[in-house]
Amino acid sequence: MWAGAIASVLLIGVLLRNGSTLTRPAPPTAPTNNPAETQNQANVITPTLLDSTSQTPIQVEANSPFSPAVAALSGQEYEVAKQQLDRLPADQQKGDTYQKLLEQVNLGLLAQARTMINRVREESSQNQASDFVEGIKKARQIRPNQPYFAEAQQDIDRWSRVILDMAQGRAGRNNSDTSVRAKAENFYGAIGSARLIPTDRPDLYNQAQQAIATWSQNILTLALNTAAEGNLDEAIATAELVPPNTPVYPDAQEAIAGWRNQNLPIPQPETPAETTSQSPDSQPSSEIFPLEPEPEPPATEESEPVPLGEPQ
Repeated sequence: MWAGAIASVLLIGVLLRNGSTLTRPAPPTAPTNNPAETQNQANVITPTLLDSTSQTPIQVEANSPFSPAVAALSGQEYEVAKQQLDRLPADQQKGDTYQKLLEQVNLGLLAQARTMINRVREESSQNQASDFVEGIKKARQIRPNQPYFAEAQQDIDRWSRVILDMAQGRAGRNNSDTSVRAKAENFYGAIGSARLIPTDRPDLYNQAQQAIATWSQNILTLALNTAAEGNLDEAIATAELVPPNTPVYPDAQEAIAGWRNQNLPIPQPETPAETTSQSPDSQPSSEIFPLEPEPEPPATEESEPVPLGEPQ
């Protein structure tokens, strides 16, 4: 009963918010620790899908400079069509035909971006954030003073906000019930998502940078606590998750170097080779120390007795 009531409330909220999606940005959503709730947030603030296939086809002559764009447009290759229009000389980027083509191409780009955001996504927050980034890239191809530019900017604002929400949700995902390694990996994944916030959304970007500094410090704190418990290998593995270009990255590298030095094996003195005692009369084995024959004394000629002289 309660589940049905909650679902009804959520459905009404979706309808109310989507009714004005093309006229004003949706308010920021609160961070969530539940990936399923994050998915619901994304659906709530995603604008209504656009139908780009019901547009009246534009007919041009075969040798018209607009022919390549028209061909790409008929195949729903909107990015290719946009490139073809951008390559036209400045004096041809005007007139009724050009404006109609530009409107249909930009409508197709925005429709593709919104469809990409609404497609079924995996549960991984990083993958979802990447989908939003791809949608933002498509919407950015609609430039100022072009049809659907305002709608594209509203979508970019919404999707940038969702990326930050996803990062915050990842950082707080079940951290009270998981291991040190799992906590560190959650902060690491949150940092990866927060780094996808566009720099031209300064408020959201600054929030993301502050969060990145906090989460990288959290990873290092987990590593330091683990080292204090004597588990240096786990501390090193945890500290290695502190990403480069974060405020505490140098501290993490210094800590890792110190822990690795502590983990070095202590050199042991060499043990002298064992020798067996031998009695004075014993001789070494000839197999190990071959005996050399003793040299014979040099041969000498026997001297004849010297005769005594005759007495004088």
